Amino acid sequence: MAFFSLTKPVAMQQYPFDYHSHFGGILPVEGVLDASTDYQISYRTAKLQRPVEVSLPKGQRLSLVGIMGGTGKYAIEEGTVVLFDLALQMMIEGNPLTIVATKANKAQYERGECAAESIYVACVVLARRWALSSAMLNASATSPELYEEIRGLLRARVQPDPSGPYNPELIAILRYFNNKIYSANKYTPFDDCYKTRSSLMKAVMRDPKYAGRYDQWMLATYAYLYQSGVRCNQAAMGFDEIEIADQIAQSFNALYPKDPSNYRLLVHTSAGYMPGERLSAELTEKILPLLVEPGPSTVIGIDLLGTETKVADYKQFFKFLFENQAALGKCFGTGKGARSAQLICHVHCGEGAASTADNRSMIGYYYANAAEAPNETFYPAYSAYIARGLATAQGRRDDEPRGSRGATPRKKSDVAGLFDELFRSDSLTHGGCTLRRFDINSPASIAIVAYNGKRSEMAMSESLDTVPATQSQSWYSFFSGSQQFAIRLGHAFYYRNYMAQRYPLIAFDTNLGSNAITGASGLFDSVEGYRINRGFRHLDGYIDTDVLHQAGNAVAYLGANALEQAQVAQFIAMVRAQTSVADVLNDQANKTWLYGELTAGMAPICNQSNIADYYQLYCELVLQLAGQTTIKSYWFDALTRVLTLFNNWRSYLLGADGQGVEHTDIQDEFLRMVILLAYQLLPAGQTRVLDQTMVSLQQLVLNIATDYWKTTVDPNVTLVLSDGLGLEAMDGFKSPASVVTLRRPKPKK
Repeated sequence: MAFFSLTKPVAMQQYPFDYHSHFGGILPVEGVLDASTDYQISYRTAKLQRPVEVSLPKGQRLSLVGIMGGTGKYAIEEGTVVLFDLALQMMIEGNPLTIVATKANKAQYERGECAAESIYVACVVLARRWALSSAMLNASATSPELYEEIRGLLRARVQPDPSGPYNPELIAILRYFNNKIYSANKYTPFDDCYKTRSSLMKAVMRDPKYAGRYDQWMLATYAYLYQSGVRCNQAAMGFDEIEIADQIAQSFNALYPKDPSNYRLLVHTSAGYMPGERLSAELTEKILPLLVEPGPSTVIGIDLLGTETKVADYKQFFKFLFENQAALGKCFGTGKGARSAQLICHVHCGEGAASTADNRSMIGYYYANAAEAPNETFYPAYSAYIARGLATAQGRRDDEPRGSRGATPRKKSDVAGLFDELFRSDSLTHGGCTLRRFDINSPASIAIVAYNGKRSEMAMSESLDTVPATQSQSWYSFFSGSQQFAIRLGHAFYYRNYMAQRYPLIAFDTNLGSNAITGASGLFDSVEGYRINRGFRHLDGYIDTDVLHQAGNAVAYLGANALEQAQVAQFIAMVRAQTSVADVLNDQANKTWLYGELTAGMAPICNQSNIADYYQLYCELVLQLAGQTTIKSYWFDALTRVLTLFNNWRSYLLGADGQGVEHTDIQDEFLRMVILLAYQLLPAGQTRVLDQTMVSLQQLVLNIATDYWKTTVDPNVTLVLSDGLGLEAMDGFKSPASVVTLRRPKPKK
């Protein structure tokens, strides 16, 4: 092993694809992007007599705060207040903790309960800050009076003069809690945040004073994608909302003919985890009509949603596709007017965030595990615990004034670090029950995620191998013989190498950032491990080499033992017969053989039209790794590892999975994948990571994404690539228990 460094800074192209996101999770809570132009579109649905005009003014923040705050001097502050106000409204009208308290099965996790507990904590903090009565300080988390009281006081406290400035300290507190409520974090499962965002948009649609904001939210989502460099995406949303999103997508796709967007939608369903024939009924009655409706549409497939601890009925899904081939064939294929070359079948196959009966809100945990329901002393104890946690967080912050570039000190805020103090150590005990809060980095979460991820993968494998009673072939054989369906697995962090080799038809969309941040695949085993690996999460800072090794083996294993014996023997013969690695690559017989290997390994995206380009990239990477050495074992290593790199192409399709909820930008996913591949490829003893290698890896990942889109969606897609944020430095020591450091330039304002 050797210390290595990047030879010089690397410019990054923008990755123009987002192969999977949840539409409701794309916009960030706060964000930094402002609308770069005046966006103006119109749309019409079957129920509307006249077109609806939707606009976003130049300069409006493309975020939830921006949409709710509008424009003006204090737009961001106003949006911050409105977001928190509507969170309080959710607690008054449909508090998830009230549902927990009243449901018969207390062991069942209630969607949104961790986010609801975060709102309760916020209200206790504000009640103490405002010196409210003991009745409010000690109120139950299920008491609407607490939320009504805070809501009634909020506006006057945060903006004493209706035309003047906002209280900056209170705005900082609201920002902290909004980010805990509307975006996933160490102590809040991502599905809770989709619940709060859904509640937010439903409130917006009901309230006349927010008229037009719902449509603006959709337009802002597409504008955010466009300004983030994404030109082609597949975003999932429910059948009850998809009609308007489809119409707005069609209008947006027509805005920029010289640099067009190609935004597409998948209609999602969670019925795969429900008993009986619920999935078949929903697919047939709700989703099929959307897929076969005549006329233009951006709806090109189905997203079979995941859940935390259940296995979907994949065979029921396959049966639906088989039985509706003829109907679907009218809108998908190569015929005139086809929406897409293939019907996209996206399946969440694997890990969620592991919220379960004993990995949930502290209040929910108490309901499920204590001897009796919370009594009159429970909430006073919890309220005092919050006060103590706040004081401890402030003291810890004052005691740790310094950090390092990759592990910075806490932010200077009155509430920074509060959740760590409350939920990290499980230090509140009441009635003989130690309360526990969901923690994405806890041993329980890691174990639950791994167990359910692995069994979901194997359930998919068993379903693909099943031979239905009415057929003579397995489901996988049926899909292999059909050009109508493109099956892609989301998440699928576990057993991916097995699945990829056994079922070469199947592709994967990879989102290592969101998996690690909000759906942890065991990469960080503690809060501290999460923090120190800021480089993996934000691409600026430190990455433990053990994290790179684990992630690389899971999704991009490049060992020579991934090849078959005949391939290894051929490479040995090729190396022995030549005097330089360049001669190996230029030999016509070797070239012909490698053409065949690349075409077979990269089917169906590699063919006669692009094999020369892929072979050129193959040669570039081999020469960059071993072109300067006469040691033939290094030639063999480079030739085999780069072929394995190409054979793994199905793991390099990237999706953000919900940029705003899951804290990962698609351009970060792109750089993360390039760094991961470069580290995996780095030969033993190599002291340099060539900037040209980083450029070649970028080009490979971009070519794969483009050719897969052409194969499955649109063979005529037009792309205009632009530059993204590069990488200034990368240094490390390739060994276990070591570190790689990354440094990026500051983004342009």
